[in-house]
Amino acid sequence: LLTGSADGTLMVWTTEVPDESEITESKPVTKRAKAEQHAANIVLKAPLATCRDHVGAVTAVSFNRSSDKQAFSGGWDHSVRTWDMEICTNVTTRVCEKVVLSVDHSSQNGLLASGHADKNIRLWDTRADDTSMVKLSLLGHSSWVPSVRWSPTSPYMLASASHDGSLRVWDIRSRTPLHTIKPSGSDAASTRVSHARHERLLALEWSHGFLATGGESGKLSIYQVQ
Repeated sequence: LLTGSADGTLMVWTTEVPDESEITESKPVTKRAKAEQHAANIVLKAPLATCRDHVGAVTAVSFNRSSDKQAFSGGWDHSVRTWDMEICTNVTTRVCEKVVLSVDHSSQNGLLASGHADKNIRLWDTRADDTSMVKLSLLGHSSWVPSVRWSPTSPYMLASASHDGSLRVWDIRSRTPLHTIKPSGSDAASTRVSHARHERLLALEWSHGFLATGGESGKLSIYQVQ
């Protein structure tokens, strides 16, 4: 498991549950809090490794879909970084103009997609030596793009979710989206609210023939991909 944090670090974890806490809390813990933790059988887990190089919050992480020895990250320092996970070292840094909010790697085409605060989606060829070269930019959203996901079965299909309330499906051989979906409310009252203000989408997943989105409305929307 790979996580990014506001303190600028990436951490690598196993999913095994330890029998007892592997670390002690740095902040003072009251007797009552200790008793509640003991009663709830809460254990504290330590990371396998900590990776440092970002200057600012790390807002996006993704393993290489073909090899867990490589990972990618993006952050508030406007950088997209490639990591050698065996030694937890930043091996390549690509810099763009705006904050990076999401990244996702495709095993189908080897490209890395990133969503940004300037409404753009950028595609990077992680195998290229030129770290300043963006392979393609996709324009269409009218607000931040906090989540992007490649199709698990196609090298050309990409989905994005945005604060503008829309889910878009792209064929990267074209610069315009194939489909744009804006979830609507299930009743008149929620529809009026939706029309008055976008319900921001915050998360996206594409798996097993389904696209799922989540946002500030508190709803999980699931779409079948034909």
